Amino acid sequence: MPVLSGMAELLVGDSSCLALADAGGSVIWRWVSEPMLRDTLDDLSVVEGFNFGEEFVGTNGLIRSPAARWARST
Repeated sequence: MPVLSGMAELLVGDSSCLALADAGGSVIWRWVSEPMLRDTLDDLSVVEGFNFGEEFVGTNGLIRSPAARWARST
């Protein structure tokens, strides 16, 4: 995760979160700039292992873009 870690360094103090999910929508990595925001995200289940796939959280779920799905199918 060196690229994301580098991005995180630029966001320190900005009340920001970076999260990476796998193709199925499961959060596999999360970085939070401030402890207060971390607590809020924990309460909202934005934690490693939680699945934000559309089939679990509805139409606001994490999905791959149609272009990414098309590229993978060809």
